[in-house]
Amino acid sequence: MAEIYRVELLQSGFIVWFILAFMLLLAEIGWRVGNHVAQKEAAEKITTHDTYQGALFGVMALLIAFNFSGSVSHFDARRDLNEQESIAVSKVGKVIKALPSVETKGISSTYQSYVNVRVGLFKKPVSIDQLEAKFSQLGDLSEKLLQDKAKIIRDTRSSNPNVIDLVGRLSVAVDSMVSIHERQVIASKRHPPAIIFAATFLLCFITSFVSGYTLGMKMKRDWVLTTLFALVTTGIIFMMLNLEFPAVGIIDFDSFEENITSPSK
Repeated sequence: MAEIYRVELLQSGFIVWFILAFMLLLAEIGWRVGNHVAQKEAAEKITTHDTYQGALFGVMALLIAFNFSGSVSHFDARRDLNEQESIAVSKVGKVIKALPSVETKGISSTYQSYVNVRVGLFKKPVSIDQLEAKFSQLGDLSEKLLQDKAKIIRDTRSSNPNVIDLVGRLSVAVDSMVSIHERQVIASKRHPPAIIFAATFLLCFITSFVSGYTLGMKMKRDWVLTTLFALVTTGIIFMMLNLEFPAVGIIDFDSFEENITSPSK
């Protein structure tokens, strides 16, 4: 269910617009509070606010940098797995094509179905209702491929050496493809704890309020810098989320997805 919510939030863009709007709102609230305090206390400038603001900005920058670095690392790992899966799927197709058709009738059909589902897994727009069903279908087809492979091994024990050698290659290729798919599924769920994301968002909101509050204490207003800060921060978070949750956002693996083709194509 969490996967469905994640897809919906990324595709709707709600979370990005929410962060941007809330940062600007808190900056305005902070300015009004600071301005009220400054007028009440007749304070024109409080230098200690700059110290606290700098400390908060430093913590926020450190946390965002940590999250962004982790997101890039996770994206690279999934991209490498995607490349490996593309090669493995292609290898299975080539071996099936090289074997006599009479021996591969069952596994060829299963392989074709697997490729069709896999290629359409993240076709835009991603269907929220069908995403989990497709993952489950790929798992069932993986098991069927292993069963078909075992049947071919049994049926070709007395065949000529060339066929036996190809069947051996097919066995290794199918095992590799299924293993990589399972690692893909695990990698797609490997994300930082939710509390890390929550802390990042919370710090963004706090720094927006503090920035507005500091300007209010100085009885100044600078909407250009305030808006620019909110836009840049939101943009970084947007990229971070798309790197952390690729394929369902604006970042995808199209260059590798196109290489996952069946022997009939």
